[in-house]
Amino acid sequence: MATWRNCAYIILFLVLSACAGSAPKNAVNETQVVADEVVRLAVHFEREVAVERSIPILAHWIESHSSLRMQASFPLPEVKFRTQSQLNALLFLFGSDTVGAYDTYNNILYLNENFSFSEEEIGNLMHEVVHWLMNYSGTNNQFECLEATDTVTYALEKVWDADLGMEFRLTPYQVSVYTTCTG
Repeated sequence: MATWRNCAYIILFLVLSACAGSAPKNAVNETQVVADEVVRLAVHFEREVAVERSIPILAHWIESHSSLRMQASFPLPEVKFRTQSQLNALLFLFGSDTVGAYDTYNNILYLNENFSFSEEEIGNLMHEVVHWLMNYSGTNNQFECLEATDTVTYALEKVWDADLGMEFRLTPYQVSVYTTCTG
């Protein structure tokens, strides 16, 4: 049964999603610039270093598309790569293609060992950076449950995908299911 808060989260997702791709046609596509910079880092640095250096860049993009703000006092998350089965065990999933996860208790950002720095996977990394920002800014406390925080991450992912000409991977129904508090 959906509570009023869950309905509010879904409305927030739909409102934020409506802004996707609303930039003027002649504007510089900031999302493409950010994605290109992350790929450039991946070419010049080892994978872990490239991800660590990408976090502030993605945080800046998130700041320009939301009310979340990064503080210098926020410790950057430790980055660890894991197999698909290890990621699934972390998230209690079975047979899912998980690209990443953020451990709010230990400040660890987990990525699939096959993380390739494609625009879509950079969008998934951005999703995890949103969780990190929400954790350290205290924004997580504004939601009834951890699942509900994904209304913000999915809305930003939808903007990311639209700016890069990609289709958002979830339907509104899937978003409502994944962001519903179950416990």
